[in-house]
Amino acid sequence: MLSKIKREIKSPFSSNNSNLSFYKNENIQKNDDDKSFSNQIYSNLNSSSHFIKTTYSTMPKSKYLKKQIKIPLGLNFSPLSNYVAPSSIPVISHVESYELPQCQNQKCQAYLNPFVKFINGNKQWKCNMCKYINKTLDYYYSSMDDNYNNKIEKNKMPELNYGTYEFITHKNYWKNDKKTNFASYYFLIDISENSVSSGFSYCVLETIKDCINNNYFYNYENFEIKICIITYEERINFYPININKNNDQNINILSINEISDNLFLPTNKDFLLVDLKKYKNKFIQIIESIQNNISSESYKAPKDAIRFFDTIKICDLINGKNGGKILIFSGSNISKLDIMNSSNFDGNINDPKDIKYKLTDGGKIGKLGICISLNGLSVNIFQSCKTYTNVKTQNQLVLNTNGNYFFYRNFSTELHFKNIFNQIHKILLNQNIFDGGLRIKFSHKFGIKDYISPILLYDKEIIFLPNLDSDQNYSFLLEMNYQNDYESSENYIIDDEFTYIQASLYYNRGDGKKIIRVYNLCLSVSSNSKDIYDSINPEILGAMITQKLIMDIYKNKNLITSVNNFEENIYQIFNYYFNNLNMIKKEMSEQMKIFCLYILGILKNYLFNKNDKGINNDIDLTNFYYTRMLRIKLEEILCFIYPRIYSLDEILKSEQKFDNEFPNIINNNKESLNNNGNIFLIDNGFNLILYFRKDIDKNIIFNMFYTNNINEINFEEINEGNLFDDNENKNELKIKIIEIIDNIRNYKSVFQNLKIIFEGINDQNGKIINENLIEDNYNREYSISFNDFFNKIIFG
Repeated sequence: MLSKIKREIKSPFSSNNSNLSFYKNENIQKNDDDKSFSNQIYSNLNSSSHFIKTTYSTMPKSKYLKKQIKIPLGLNFSPLSNYVAPSSIPVISHVESYELPQCQNQKCQAYLNPFVKFINGNKQWKCNMCKYINKTLDYYYSSMDDNYNNKIEKNKMPELNYGTYEFITHKNYWKNDKKTNFASYYFLIDISENSVSSGFSYCVLETIKDCINNNYFYNYENFEIKICIITYEERINFYPININKNNDQNINILSINEISDNLFLPTNKDFLLVDLKKYKNKFIQIIESIQNNISSESYKAPKDAIRFFDTIKICDLINGKNGGKILIFSGSNISKLDIMNSSNFDGNINDPKDIKYKLTDGGKIGKLGICISLNGLSVNIFQSCKTYTNVKTQNQLVLNTNGNYFFYRNFSTELHFKNIFNQIHKILLNQNIFDGGLRIKFSHKFGIKDYISPILLYDKEIIFLPNLDSDQNYSFLLEMNYQNDYESSENYIIDDEFTYIQASLYYNRGDGKKIIRVYNLCLSVSSNSKDIYDSINPEILGAMITQKLIMDIYKNKNLITSVNNFEENIYQIFNYYFNNLNMIKKEMSEQMKIFCLYILGILKNYLFNKNDKGINNDIDLTNFYYTRMLRIKLEEILCFIYPRIYSLDEILKSEQKFDNEFPNIINNNKESLNNNGNIFLIDNGFNLILYFRKDIDKNIIFNMFYTNNINEINFEEINEGNLFDDNENKNELKIKIIEIIDNIRNYKSVFQNLKIIFEGINDQNGKIINENLIEDNYNREYSISFNDFFNKIIFG
């Protein structure tokens, strides 16, 4: 019998590990050291990894070697990542008056970047992407000294010294015909009986009012912003603002009653989509009027709002190709509406097995989404419901318009108000681009083999982004020698020391400026498989294969088959790993050990449980998390597959202010919990859990709950609101804890509710915490420890 392997693996998120840096706002720094060119490549000349990253940083020299490695080559891109301060990105404005510094090879057209080589006394430059020799533009040539290649003049040309930079240009480089530059927001609120009785519509209106009152819109002072407010149930209700009567105090309501394919606007669209700064008070008046109406005892409305899709189509009539964001808030059962609009669903709407992976509308909603997105609109759905609603079908609007989806099962004001309040704020405050295009170029014969993130293609090379914000993220699988114009050969070899990737984001800014943001990545090339294995980024790899597994589940329409195939592929990866390195002793690098840990985390996750228990019993909730994980940043996905456990004891004991630093993160096992204090914050992607152990200091109990007897506390009634939002009883300890929680939430694209758990009282006999301990064998549905799993990977 094989003895167990002794292993010591620090938590992937331990406080001494650099992975914590992805939760800190990063400024792009200049490289002031006089280093060799090769060393600079790996320091500051690449774009920040928060923008662009690959699953491994050393590329295989041949297609044959890549095939042998077995580890998928993935590219991840977050064009507006909020982990990087926008003010730190250099802006190059001189090209407004000059020709853009671009490769003259029409098949390439890469932009000038830190990795080009100047030759012939700086009169020419050799493109690193295609090796074409270009004439140096007069502006650049006159700015260089004779020793330019030995020492770069940093202050003059940031495009040659930074991985990421922006050009301001007078040209329209991607043929977008959009003429206006203001940001548009459409707020569509369900005021049916279900929505009103749950408190959903009132919470939404209160939040929108707060956003308008406090100017919670990105770059509000610098850019023009227009908004439109519409309510709907059986009717679609408009609240026009007569722009010719500034002092008009009346609230005008116009409604469309009849259901028809020929939708129309009941008034001039300029009265519906109106400048926010000028009519701010009027919008507040309209919202308060709606609130008063739905709160009155005499208010009567149909149970469900059946005009969900019609209301979205109305926005397209108002829009006129100006673009913008639709935020639609639904408290109705949308699945019934899908069936009403479809004759193609051949299953049973009441049987979850029939609709788990199927669309119930025959694809009509997806086609509507494409039509809307081509006019520059994105749809952001906030869905509340008590019964089943087909998230997968509804999500087709979101996927095809580059929007977002948020799901609130059994909405209650007490549980969800803070959640929806913060989620709406975050969407409006995020950096936004309201029309954009993305082009990705490779220096060698690489190509995008598969799009893990759903996108729309535009003009073959350009990925069309009708709306883009700082939460959005895209993942691709790459293949060598994949592009159609290359000869197919397993023996394809890269003859260079480095290979390059350049991504260009084209967009019109809110002030009318045309912007090109450029991202550059230089990767070394090796013929040694060990170099490639040693260069893997287990975090990126673990997160991307999670996304790939979700895509496979939808494709196969079978969870068990997909997870079985996933396990088989993983064993193949490790088998090839040991064989390629010709190991007699099967020993893993630290990177591969951590990757192995993430694999175990995936298999233990509720979303991929082969027994189909846990969260999978709620098809809506499962589909919601599936769709979210296909779009959120990889760093957030890691919380789902390996929950972060923060130890709070030392920070809470300290007299120093928290000051936006993250607490220590410990290993994900019981031993770590026992040795690192008595108060923990657990982030498992689904929720945040504030966990108190039995041995906690009584003074802390008193400061938190105002009693020395823990048995007097009714934990069924304890929640974030009554524990932390009571300003009269807020003390220094509570302030520190809520600062930590808020700081973690600030970087998330989905707001997580807080659960308060006390050991031995409301922890369901330890189940809640134990199922977050990936390294132990407490998970009831996949009860294997990391030691045992590690041995299984090695010895089969």
